Amino acid sequence: MSKKEYINRILLIIKRVERRDYPSYENLVDYVKENAYLLGQDNYQVGFSQRTLNRDINEIREIFGVDILHSSKEKGYYLENDDYNRPNFIEMLETFEVLKLSQFQNEVNKVVLFEQKQSKGTEYLKPIIYAITHRKKITIQYEKYWEGTINKTLLEPYALREIQNRWYIIAKNTRNYIATYALDRIKEISIEKSADYILPDNFDVSELYQYNYGISIDNELKPEKVIFSTDTIQAKYLKSLPIHSSQKIIEETDSNIVFQLDLKLGDELVYKLLSYGDRITIQQPIELIDLIKEKLKILNKRYEKI
Repeated sequence: MSKKEYINRILLIIKRVERRDYPSYENLVDYVKENAYLLGQDNYQVGFSQRTLNRDINEIREIFGVDILHSSKEKGYYLENDDYNRPNFIEMLETFEVLKLSQFQNEVNKVVLFEQKQSKGTEYLKPIIYAITHRKKITIQYEKYWEGTINKTLLEPYALREIQNRWYIIAKNTRNYIATYALDRIKEISIEKSADYILPDNFDVSELYQYNYGISIDNELKPEKVIFSTDTIQAKYLKSLPIHSSQKIIEETDSNIVFQLDLKLGDELVYKLLSYGDRITIQQPIELIDLIKEKLKILNKRYEKI
């Protein structure tokens, strides 16, 4: 069995047990068989023994820090209650769903056209997930593009995030700041197995991005009401794929739609809004309008002599 087949069987077992209906050994085997197409193997014998299942459960405990137990009363398997509520457990499963899809690009590329980008650093996902689920500190050799330097950094990894095909660690550094680190800039990583950390009770990765757009976390800026308008055609695209979870419609006519975002005015938001070109019009705040104007002046000056 190849590594990708093994990883996907592990994932399918976790996903099936997660339903909380105490699946039996036979149920788990059937579920894996029913989803065999995800393994990209029509002819592969996807059945597995009770001994193999026990080994997989041990691997799940070791890799993810999640216990799958057997209930004699219910005659099936279940996750410990603490594991259902474990911080980052759902994020971890979603991460592996993305990895699972990317692993089978060769099998499905005749019917699915993937964006032709290969993000570097994905080889670090497994050790980082291990460190997050086991609350272990990590040391990374990290390249700062702007400075052109590589520095050794000790981190407490709290979560992973994927944006535009790039992966990032959300972690607390030695300066006691929560920051993001791109996996494609990591040159080396080691898990400090003797250095545990305690995740703050009030940590919520979704709250970090409640008012931040993109990957950056800016604690100094305050959120602003960003108001912009567009025509009804562009509005359909924005309705189907919002810029941010805070997006809402505040005014709508037959020819014009006005949206509101509640976000901090970081560079990533400015460039995102600029990417819509003349299809949207920023109405407020004035500070954002000035930032947009400044960027446009720079672009105009750059191209006026070409």
